[in-house]
Amino acid sequence: MRLPRWAGPVAAVAYVATIIAANWVTAKYPPWFVGGVAITAGTWLIGPAFVLRDVVQLAYNRRTAYLLIVVALAANFAMSRHYADLAWITFASTCAFAISAVVDTEAFTRLRARLPQRVAVSGIGAGLLDSIVFVVVGLSPLTTGIVAWGDVWRVVVAQVIVKSVCVAVCSIPFYRARLAPA
Repeated sequence: MRLPRWAGPVAAVAYVATIIAANWVTAKYPPWFVGGVAITAGTWLIGPAFVLRDVVQLAYNRRTAYLLIVVALAANFAMSRHYADLAWITFASTCAFAISAVVDTEAFTRLRARLPQRVAVSGIGAGLLDSIVFVVVGLSPLTTGIVAWGDVWRVVVAQVIVKSVCVAVCSIPFYRARLAPA
């Protein structure tokens, strides 16, 4: 697939900016309660970040995508420390980001399907792992106790739904473009 020349640089900057914005809005705005489950404002930006990472890989290559993941990971860590997040929250956020970004990259690379399905499946799978790691490591009684064990699954499901919907919406342009199989 050929992207316009501007797509790579725009996606690269937007990817890092989205990670920074996710931390900023999470720190600035209280969580939203949906069905009795708290969802941070930043959760809504994670799905688009996965899709932007895919665009970076399409515009450049997997190596460049990994380089940008390292930049975004450093930004994620710095923002978490800047907002004085609990150490476990910073650790969980960093681990979840690193694991989900690698899974997104590798799934996107290895899936043999049409581009829209690659974008959607890799992003939704990465969102699932991101949610599980973040909630269990950062919010459960295992570390901070912010979320009780009985509610961990509800928080994970809520985050997965939000991230999946966002990935699906951000994947629509790939479907509309009627792109050729990978």
